[in-house]
Amino acid sequence: MIAAIAAAVLALASQWTWSLYEDPAAVVLSHEVPDTDLLRTVFECSPGTGRVKATAYPDPAQPKDRFTLEIPTAGAPFQSFLKSGRLILKAEGGQAAVSVPREHRPKLVQFAKLCG
Repeated sequence: MIAAIAAAVLALASQWTWSLYEDPAAVVLSHEVPDTDLLRTVFECSPGTGRVKATAYPDPAQPKDRFTLEIPTAGAPFQSFLKSGRLILKAEGGQAAVSVPREHRPKLVQFAKLCG
């Protein structure tokens, strides 16, 4: 079964994208395959709080293997992420490199703006 999931992840490789979801209670920026449970990274915030909860899924085929940390939007790491589109997430549960391609950076900027 794990082999079948891994094969499915590889088949969907070209479908990975960055998606921005907004509502009054929460803003979410996720690296995902739309309409599936496959996630690589999810950034969430309550609008205007200035705090982001980042969840990384180092192996999308194993969604239970994830780690979460909080990042202040005003801090140097997040501000650098806004400029470069690159961020290394490190926590006790692991490490993940995040890269938002140039064509998706407006979503990142909008996410940061809404989070405060």
